[in-house]
Amino acid sequence: MVKGQGRSGADLVEGLVIKDEDYKVVKTRFSAFFATNLHQLLQGCGIKNLVVIGKGFKLQTVFDAVALDYHQVLSLQIQRLLLFLKFSSIDNIRDMKNIGVATPTLQEWLQL
Repeated sequence: MVKGQGRSGADLVEGLVIKDEDYKVVKTRFSAFFATNLHQLLQGCGIKNLVVIGKGFKLQTVFDAVALDYHQVLSLQIQRLLLFLKFSSIDNIRDMKNIGVATPTLQEWLQL
């Protein structure tokens, strides 16, 4: 579980609950990998594939995951409420597709 710190948009996605036994990483910058132990934690658990979900911007986390050689990186599209974020999301999705990241909607992913 990676959670942003101290900003609007850092709230958990509805329906997601952090349990006591869950690993917790506090994201303080654009990438969940920057200045955190996320990569070491994932390596230690033997995780090689990632699904990145979030309400906010996640482009840098996805780029860092690809740069760190995770085998498969998926970035699920979650509907944006603000028009500005929707346009930014379209550009981010295009950029992720250009580096080989699959970007299914949540509904498409559930059907895989």
